[in-house]
Amino acid sequence: MSELKVTEKVTGQLRYLLPDARSVLFFPLWDYSKSRWLAGALVWTRDDHRAFDKEELHYFKVFGSSIVSEVSRIHWTATEKSKFDFISSVSHELRSPLHGILASAELLHTTQLQPNQVEMLRMIETSGLTLLDTTNHLLDFCKISNLARTRKLRKHARKHTSSLVSDFNLGTLVEEVAEILFSGQKTPMIATDAFSKAPNDSTNTQQAHYGNAERSMIVRIEKGDTWDIQSQGGAWRRIVMNLLGNAMKWTKSGFVEISLSRARRRSEPQSRLAHLSVTDTGAGIAPDFLRHRLFSPFTQEDPLAEGVGLGLSIVRQLVASLGGDITVRSELGIGTQVDVHVPVENAGKPIRRKSSLAVPKDTLHIPSVLRACLVAFNGYPDLKETPTGMLSAEAKRKLSIQSELADVFMSQFGWVVSLAESLDKGQGDVAVIEETTLKTAIGELQSLEHLASKSRFKFFIVLSSKTSIFDHPLPSNFVRVSQPFGPRKIEKAAVKVLKIYEDELRPETMSCRSDSATDDATLLTPVAQSSITFSEKVNPLTQLDEPLPAPVPSPEGKNETTLNPGLTLSAPPSLARSASEPYQTKLAGTTSPVSALSDPSVGHVLIVDDNDINLKIMANFMRKIGCSYEMASNGLIALEKYKRSTQPYTYVLMDISMPVMDGLVSTSKIRQFE
Repeated sequence: MSELKVTEKVTGQLRYLLPDARSVLFFPLWDYSKSRWLAGALVWTRDDHRAFDKEELHYFKVFGSSIVSEVSRIHWTATEKSKFDFISSVSHELRSPLHGILASAELLHTTQLQPNQVEMLRMIETSGLTLLDTTNHLLDFCKISNLARTRKLRKHARKHTSSLVSDFNLGTLVEEVAEILFSGQKTPMIATDAFSKAPNDSTNTQQAHYGNAERSMIVRIEKGDTWDIQSQGGAWRRIVMNLLGNAMKWTKSGFVEISLSRARRRSEPQSRLAHLSVTDTGAGIAPDFLRHRLFSPFTQEDPLAEGVGLGLSIVRQLVASLGGDITVRSELGIGTQVDVHVPVENAGKPIRRKSSLAVPKDTLHIPSVLRACLVAFNGYPDLKETPTGMLSAEAKRKLSIQSELADVFMSQFGWVVSLAESLDKGQGDVAVIEETTLKTAIGELQSLEHLASKSRFKFFIVLSSKTSIFDHPLPSNFVRVSQPFGPRKIEKAAVKVLKIYEDELRPETMSCRSDSATDDATLLTPVAQSSITFSEKVNPLTQLDEPLPAPVPSPEGKNETTLNPGLTLSAPPSLARSASEPYQTKLAGTTSPVSALSDPSVGHVLIVDDNDINLKIMANFMRKIGCSYEMASNGLIALEKYKRSTQPYTYVLMDISMPVMDGLVSTSKIRQFE
């Protein structure tokens, strides 16, 4: 059919349907997102003097485009909501089995394992933690996006986040997060190196460590006013975790440095800002990606890299929710620096410290000023390399560590600090040296004791590498500092040196020290920020008037179980039980050994969870700490057990989401029964 005939046919139909119409206008609506016709509009007029022209057709086209855009927006909002709900649901469901995997692996560490089994278990833990971190990122992103979707929800978000404000020490938080992240990042490398070698080939393993380029983490906390603030601790923790995680992910050699300092806005001199800066010597970011896609969700510069591309997107949203701003500077092949400025308020009351650094008052025989020599931290360029006019990543790493060490020793202890290229060229009371440098310095001496006897130094502070090179106990005048290198750890090492010095000046109190007493292994457990302060006019050694905190027991101890880095549950001494002691467990979920029931000081626990794996893990944990227990698979069974129990429960571990009766209802019923 020709175009003319089609036009005549359509015109005839319009005249039949609209007999009184004098002018008719029709325009279709095209949905570009779905590539199909969405609808059509038919407009007519009965006025002989009112005819439509082309300008009005353009107006209707624009109006139609607005309608299509609004429909697309509604569809997009619904799609986004369903997508976020799906991601949130899947992520939440993934966390339960992941917690089961990680908790089971943690419990396996307390059993007798072969070396290759230990390494495989570490691989399982590393993979599980990586997946858990991904699911946590997805959950965080979904929560933030859902809360910010409409004005009403944003208003609700402000009310909700106000309840999350608490008093905490920001400096302690930064050091704890850095500790946990670095400890978690070391595991994959250890497992890979050790697992690829023969079980007894220690030489090859050490050579593998030496072959890897050094990467250090340095933590800087500006001294002065207290870092006790009132803010959202959870938001700050996620910001630090994401920024440090990104830096460590892209930095294979050199250093990752996180610093915390104070700043003020130029327009508001009275304002108080916390300045968090993360600097690395990593791969850097391409200029185009830095300008246009850096904060886009689900976007990574390298699509094949590990992760989902949500880290910086979450950081920007969290920083904005705290009223701050974030800037990123980067250069390919050089590194990246991220600066976060957030307004903070002082805490309502001082934060209680968990521990403090101190040495006995009797330090009269100790020199008022010790001399510390930083060995091989000059950061000189390698003459074998082609000159580039820029410092290498290794040189920057050494200079960053040097600056942090000198700052702590000089400002906190009043020590005199010097630099030396090697041990034989330096002099002083304390030598500060890295493990790899110390291993090279031993050379033909074969032992640290021989090296110490030939050296000019009385004490040695050894900075650990990625992994510990010296497996045997260190001599009594050696103190090891593990990464990340922050003010708290360096202060503790200096205090230990002073303590050793004092013991050596009092022979009657000297005792044989094991590596556990001089090794800085206890620093692996995050503790509170040190409260040590010194006056410029007072001998700093006389300010340390409290005993050192007791060492933290190892995870294999009877009275302690470490579930994850940074979280330690300690059982009372009365609950301690030998791992070899038999413990009977009924299949129905009750445990009633006579010794447990007859001893009122031993806890009796009710475990409620609809996940069988979680129940078994918690049951193993109860047996380990010596508690009797009963189990229930939902809130109704728990309520019935609680009512029938002849022995009162010390604790009830209640899950929230369960079939038949959830944890909230069950808890309410139990309280009513009481």
